[in-house]
Amino acid sequence: DDGQIDTAWMRLILSYPDRMFIGLDTFFEPVEPYQFYATKNFFRQLPLDVARKISYENAIHVYNLG
Repeated sequence: DDGQIDTAWMRLILSYPDRMFIGLDTFFEPVEPYQFYATKNFFRQLPLDVARKISYENAIHVYNLG
């Protein structure tokens, strides 16, 4: 694994950026530093507007937080 988003996944993400979000579940298990680095690396590969939607804007919309 070279840390790059697979081409097919990138196409899917860019085609439907309003339909997904991502996060880390840190309630029960401690998060290892590599998980944060991998997540940051994932978002750095996306256009800024898509990264914002997937990282928090879509969750705000889905859970009616805003």
